[in-house]
Amino acid sequence: MWKQTVSDPGGDNFFGFAVQETDAGGGVDACWFPNQDGVIPTTTVTGGEWMVQDGNTWGEDYVGSLPKTVAYYRAQNRVPCEITVHQQMQMRCSDDAWHNYGPVNTLQSIITATTVTSVRAGGTATRRY
Repeated sequence: MWKQTVSDPGGDNFFGFAVQETDAGGGVDACWFPNQDGVIPTTTVTGGEWMVQDGNTWGEDYVGSLPKTVAYYRAQNRVPCEITVHQQMQMRCSDDAWHNYGPVNTLQSIITATTVTSVRAGGTATRRY
């Protein structure tokens, strides 16, 4: 789970504004393979929406693979492998339209035999499981 902060050079307060993620294209699921088990490749963001809170924070944004997916790829000897998607954040402004803000974020899930790593916009968190 990643908790983000909206910021700009002017120090504006965005409390109460809505933010959402949109797919910026080009996702690759190197873990996926054709299968009869109903597992589909992850190549886009899920499209979450959040309200900006005090301190211009928003989240939690879940980045990574679900435990069931991790277990499946491990059982199928697909690890180590990576899933990469690209996220463009947008904010609904006072004109009631969605506007892009910030750069496109690279989101990754890196699965090994013993760890899972979540990467969001250059930040990294690894857990052993």
